[in-house]
Amino acid sequence: MTSDLQSALARLRASGLCEARQAAFRKEARLYDKADADPSALVDRIDAAIAAGAGWQNGGIEMTDRIFGMTFDEIMALQQGRDIRPKVNTNAPCDYGADPIGDGTFRMVPSGDVVDYAERCRRLKR
Repeated sequence: MTSDLQSALARLRASGLCEARQAAFRKEARLYDKADADPSALVDRIDAAIAAGAGWQNGGIEMTDRIFGMTFDEIMALQQGRDIRPKVNTNAPCDYGADPIGDGTFRMVPSGDVVDYAERCRRLKR
């Protein structure tokens, strides 16, 4: 294994990136080593992953990006059979949703009132 790749793997271990990503990079490094290939592209990808993970809080556990409108924690909970997504109180006496009509207006749920965007945001407090 070249010294560049060894130092990149050492930086990876010290970065606090999640263990699964580190294991994937180590496996790929072994393949590069076995094939006697130039690892410069892998070193660049490791450095990019470390740089991208540097802004994460809690060592890469807290992700602010969403996948299909759900956070990473919500997806993991659903895979484990738990649903931690926020629930909408349908028993509330006020409107809790809006359906777009298509001409810039919205039909409020459950009242059925047709309102513009500003009124929709006011009623939904958004």
